[in-house]
Amino acid sequence: MNKNKIAYLAGIIDGEGYVGLKKRYKNRQGITTQYSLVIPFLIVKKEKAELIIEYRKTVQKKPRFSVLSKKIVAKREHIYITLRRMNTKGPKFLQSPEAVSSGISDDSGLS
Repeated sequence: MNKNKIAYLAGIIDGEGYVGLKKRYKNRQGITTQYSLVIPFLIVKKEKAELIIEYRKTVQKKPRFSVLSKKIVAKREHIYITLRRMNTKGPKFLQSPEAVSSGISDDSGLS
């Protein structure tokens, strides 16, 4: 793919695309390569794409139900909560990490 097409794709992702994680993991092998290509061209969602790549680095090529270390689980949870906070609409300073991770927003009527 040439540089212009990658830059165009990055513009679409920045303007309209969603960059985040779902709690239920599905194996998406190509996502790291795709984000690696567009990251240099992203402006708005660059930090989110970099977090996705960090998350993907924690994915091991082991049997599906292998036990993960506490360090990896903690890193994944941190990335997940960080992305959730970044993708939450409304005043982000009012939302606690616990509320974001549980999907609960504040009741102030401001979000």
